[in-house]
Order: sequence, then structure tokens, then C-alpha cells
Amino acid sequence: MKEIRPLRSSSYKKQIFWTALTLFYLLFIYSNSMRTAPESTVQSQGLLGLIEKIFPFVIRHLGLTEHILRKMAHFGEYLVLGMLLAQTVKTYGYLRLRQFWIVLAGGFLMAAADEGIQLFTEGRSGQFSDVMLDLCGVMAGLFVWRLIEFVRTK
Repeated sequence: MKEIRPLRSSSYKKQIFWTALTLFYLLFIYSNSMRTAPESTVQSQGLLGLIEKIFPFVIRHLGLTEHILRKMAHFGEYLVLGMLLAQTVKTYGYLRLRQFWIVLAGGFLMAAADEGIQLFTEGRSGQFSDVMLDLCGVMAGLFVWRLIEFVRTK
């Protein structure tokens, strides 16, 4: 039972484009993990300060902290990665159920590698809870991508 559909010439170009875009985005994520703890703190505090200037109620009334902001960033990065992975895997012609498992397995491995990188970065630590948070982001990205695909085809 063959699960991969034959390629058209335009499919090959789409595969290259989406694979390259996904890999470049993954490099962006990994580059963030290679920042030392002080560099990461400066970046997070800068973003927190910007949010406080634009939306002061978020800090005062909702209690947004640097820790929460970092966790939101993890989730958000991997939400986008989940969408990119879903689109990339689709271009290879896998059936829908296989796409789902490839995206989840790939997302898990990429998140685990991300946390592994942090084990070797000054002042950082790799945490399994962050791998699970990242995987939730991938699943959310896959859901959003499927929703967009559904709306687009209606």
C-alpha cells in the first residue's frame, strides 16, 4: 500500500520552498536557545517593558511576568513551527493521518533538541516541561493550520 502520491513539477518547488522555510524558522528557534541566560533575560525584560508601555493593564491587572512571557514565547514559537511543519509535510503528499503523526513526532524531536541545546548554553537548562509545552504549541499550530485549510477549501 503506497501512501505517497506522485509529484507534479510544481510540487517539487513547493517542497523545496516549505522545507527551506521550516528549516530557517527552526534555526531561528535554536538561535534563541543559544543565547546565554543574561542575554535571554535582557531580551525578555525588553519585550516586557515594551508590552507595559503599550498595554499597561496587561502587567498591572493580568499579572504578566517575565516567566509567563517566556512560556508564552515557547508556545508561540512552536505554534508557528507546527503550522510550517503541517504545510511542509502536506507538500510531500502523505495521507492526512500520516501527516498528523509526522508533524507530532517531528515537533517532539525538534523541541527535545531545542531543550538539549540549552543544556550546553551558559546559565540555561533544558526542561522536559518545556518540551511538553512546545509540543502543545505544535499541536495548536497543527489545529490552526487544519482550520485554515478547512475554511480555505469551503
